[in-house]
Amino acid sequence: MLPKYETLVEEIKTKRRENGWSQKTLARRAGVSKSLVGKLERKDNIPNYKNVRAIYRAVQERDNTKHAEQFVTKNIVSVEPDQTIKEAADMMNDNDFSQLPVEYQGNYKGLITSQDIGVIENRETKVSKLTYHSLPIIPHDTPKDDFKLLLNTHKAALVTKNNKPIGIITSANLL
Repeated sequence: MLPKYETLVEEIKTKRRENGWSQKTLARRAGVSKSLVGKLERKDNIPNYKNVRAIYRAVQERDNTKHAEQFVTKNIVSVEPDQTIKEAADMMNDNDFSQLPVEYQGNYKGLITSQDIGVIENRETKVSKLTYHSLPIIPHDTPKDDFKLLLNTHKAALVTKNNKPIGIITSANLL
């Protein structure tokens, strides 16, 4: 049984936005005009079955043409557990970051955020006294759609190539 027209239109609109696509991008991917997509989303007209099907299929496709390596910040600025909260805050301010990976003996152990630092009154407190957020590790060729989903639940991810870190990726890299 087919969903109601209104339900189908809302699903198309929602998926288009989740993919980060403009109406023009969706139209190009579906092989229809931008105005048709706009009219469909505004419910100004009911396109024929062939066009609705093409639009629906296009919006269901994953954008696997871009990978994590294309979005990564290559120069990883990190803090060590024995550094102070003040040093970490200064590093964040100097680099306009809201978080920093915690590196210990060449391994990344997690992530501290400006929010974590904000609740500590003593600026000489060591970073090691904070609870780190998890820092997932993803391969450089992880498709954009996959790491976008990961960034919905994690503040950042470490990107590796040949098991060596090449950078870090946050939602800011997608802007």
